[in-house]
Amino acid sequence: MRRRAVPRDVERALYQEVGSKCPKCGEADVKALTIHHIVEYAKACGHNPDAMIVLCANCHARAGRREITEDELFQMKRALQVNQPALPTAGPGSRASGSSTMNIGRQAADNIINIAGDNTTVRPPKKRTTVIIAPQPGSISDAQSREINDRAAKIAAESKGRTTVGFVKKRIKQKYHLTAVRNLPASEYPAVMADLRKWKWAVRSEESPQEERNRLLRELHAKAGNIGWSHEFLSLKCREWYGYSVGDLSTNLLKDAVSKVAEISENV
Repeated sequence: MRRRAVPRDVERALYQEVGSKCPKCGEADVKALTIHHIVEYAKACGHNPDAMIVLCANCHARAGRREITEDELFQMKRALQVNQPALPTAGPGSRASGSSTMNIGRQAADNIINIAGDNTTVRPPKKRTTVIIAPQPGSISDAQSREINDRAAKIAAESKGRTTVGFVKKRIKQKYHLTAVRNLPASEYPAVMADLRKWKWAVRSEESPQEERNRLLRELHAKAGNIGWSHEFLSLKCREWYGYSVGDLSTNLLKDAVSKVAEISENV
């Protein structure tokens, strides 16, 4: 019995809900984002989008260690859902109203019936179903699947919170277009293990894009100060080189500017 994949429409709605960035820390790297079950999958008996949220890999790991509590996650969820369309689901106690579906609790549904009379109907809860994902022909064995899981767990432990098991496995699934790592073709198993030994799928910078930009700016000003350049003179040089002032340079141009100023300081 295996855990089924998150439906595409639910996954899309969850990413749209957070605006494709982590609602906790603001991480905007889409590759670092992953879906977190606020209520564990086993307890929820399925993918309930009302109990799921998109987080970055770091915050996902913190939530797994209970450093971010369920109450905090549900508070973030409620804040995100303000003026947001309903997620594509109709859970227990849902009531159809025209072309839209309003998700309400069972107690609230009973109150609506008492107030509105017998003409109001409440949709019965959907039956829980268990989906068994059978391995595809030619896929890896159970032993190989366990080795991948063990290696991913070792990477997550050694990364000190910079990545998680789910993030590593997600990168594998993305590369091979898989619904589950268990369906990895056996012919690709050696290549995957080789990449895992190199941490290829665990690459995630310790600093955010904004932190990297701020570090490069500090480094550029420090190197310019060492050769006696003022901020105004540095801006003039950047306009001469790139057509932009220091504050308007992209991250890649900042890296190039740091290299140029370093070369000039060596020749002084």
